[in-house]
Amino acid sequence: MSHVLPGNQLLTNFLSVVIKHPFLFIVLLAMPFSNSPLFAHNLAGITGMKPFNLFVVGLVIFWFLKGGNLTKFSTKGDIKAAMFFYLYIVMFMFEFGRSFLNYNVLAIRFSGDFPTSSFSFLLSYCIKGLLFTFSFLYILQLIKTPREIFGVLIMLVVSFLFFGLFSILISYNVQTVGLLRNNLAAVFNGYFGMHYNSVATIIMLGAPVTFGLALELGKRYFFLFAIMLLALFFASSRGALGAAGFSLLFVLFFSTANSKSTGKLLILAFVTLSALVLFSGSIISFIIGSESEVNFDQVSNGRWELMWAPLFAEFLNKPSALTFGYGFFGMVQSDAYIFARDFFQASHAHNAYINLLVDAGLIVLLPFLLTFYFLFKKALAAGRLLNSPIYYGLLGSVVAYMVAAFSGRQFFPTLDNMMLFPIIALIVAYARTTHKKRRIA
Repeated sequence: MSHVLPGNQLLTNFLSVVIKHPFLFIVLLAMPFSNSPLFAHNLAGITGMKPFNLFVVGLVIFWFLKGGNLTKFSTKGDIKAAMFFYLYIVMFMFEFGRSFLNYNVLAIRFSGDFPTSSFSFLLSYCIKGLLFTFSFLYILQLIKTPREIFGVLIMLVVSFLFFGLFSILISYNVQTVGLLRNNLAAVFNGYFGMHYNSVATIIMLGAPVTFGLALELGKRYFFLFAIMLLALFFASSRGALGAAGFSLLFVLFFSTANSKSTGKLLILAFVTLSALVLFSGSIISFIIGSESEVNFDQVSNGRWELMWAPLFAEFLNKPSALTFGYGFFGMVQSDAYIFARDFFQASHAHNAYINLLVDAGLIVLLPFLLTFYFLFKKALAAGRLLNSPIYYGLLGSVVAYMVAAFSGRQFFPTLDNMMLFPIIALIVAYARTTHKKRRIA
């Protein structure tokens, strides 16, 4: 689905979609800032009466007035997407409910920035998480035509660019060498209410989207991609940088699928060389099994010894925990969190896959991975019909998150993954257009 439009037509199309779906634009624009002091304070001192929450409530009302319905979908693909979404929400609420019933233990064990009451816990981690997801349902159900889909894509790009530009503005002059990275964490926390890893994750998701947009619309749009790269560089998250690099190569590779094989070989050679450059000497020594003292704990930045090994040891001795996990904030509820020597007492396992295992067990982790594998294969098949770099840019955002998930982030709704919900909805919407191509063929 190509959209090579002159600048004035692109702007006109964008504005027409904004006028038709104003609350969607407001929510997408505000979402990256949702934890900032501007949007996170309670209006009139009423708990939960935060500006961002009200924006999403407005979106829900607007959705309902425009004919929104939890069970009304136009295609089989939309129905399946909605079913997976609802299953995801049910699983999230179930795991959160388990932790909600165990709130007193959580509050004692993780007393740092934890909500001061069970009601605040419900609002901060369940209701807010659900609000992050609603844009998925809105886009899936109400964004139908190619022009609307493209208009929402531009909304998303504007949101990423606005967030990226603001992050550059507040971080470009902050020293990040060694322990000075704490300065950057303080700056981002003050303005965004987030750690620099979360800020970088949001920017990381925008990088492949703007890259795909530039590949499809032409070189004059590459400055958008350059802004996202600069913002990602200043955010100083090595995991996000590496994952973004991998996703950009993914977009480039599949966007040149119909070109000569020489181009693919060059891309693969570049991937190999980049991997060799990015790998530190200690990681290479570990992989080739040299006689140095390098071990997996060093490769994992100490996470193996301080978190993962004690958790795995506990799970091997507790089949029920291995199968079902402990619920949301599962690591805080584990025995290792309290009894393991020198255990790093963070709120999550710094690996989304391990974190999902600890929260929900193998009964959720394994189906999640299998489902992702089969759905991603279908998404790639749709991409071959679309032949659109923009579509591969959206897929690249998902790829970036799945790679970055090895060094942090989570799979249940959080600040890290909130921008994935409109991205995945747009992937489904773009893939929906392939049905028309099949009928025409």
